[in-house]
Amino acid sequence: MRHIVTEFRKGMIGTRFSPNWCGLVCAPLQSYLSALGFETHLVFGMIKNTSHCWLILSDGRIIDPTADQFRTPRGEKMPPVYIGSRPQWYKMV
Repeated sequence: MRHIVTEFRKGMIGTRFSPNWCGLVCAPLQSYLSALGFETHLVFGMIKNTSHCWLILSDGRIIDPTADQFRTPRGEKMPPVYIGSRPQWYKMV
């Protein structure tokens, strides 16, 4: 899964830093993953004071293909593609 999402992101934005790309990457990624048999839901939320969107898999994990624009509350950089449980600081609206 990570390889699929990473390659999709690369095809959309190359190696650029990802602020303001979340919707432009997540919406077509959702369609692509659906064609591959993965059920996801597009979610809108907030990270700190920034609106953001990501995908949720049927098992509850999230896919954030533009996570690198954020840092954890401890100041650590997020990876370019994050797949895992929803961090507490990802607030759904």
